[in-house]
Amino acid sequence: MIRTVHKYVFPHISDVVEVPMPRNAHLLHIAIQFGKLAVWALIAESQLSTIRRFPIAGTGHPIESNGSMKHVGSVIANEGSLVLHVFDCGEKPLASS
Repeated sequence: MIRTVHKYVFPHISDVVEVPMPRNAHLLHIAIQFGKLAVWALIAESQLSTIRRFPIAGTGHPIESNGSMKHVGSVIANEGSLVLHVFDCGEKPLASS
């Protein structure tokens, strides 16, 4: 199976962000690029789509937790005045059409 690295830009920053990507994507890196939060993932394009749910919280702020989330990374925003901590709650299948 051939894999490639793809970038997924978060559509917004809020308490929880849902990002569509192929199943079994391996998250590699999270950063702010050109003013937008993005995650890079190693994917197999042949995989079906899913939704990854990413809770986000600033330092000292409460975060929604379901007990099974993993820390993806932390990013520095607003010229250092804000640090966002991003977590991954895993995959949820897309609804059938």
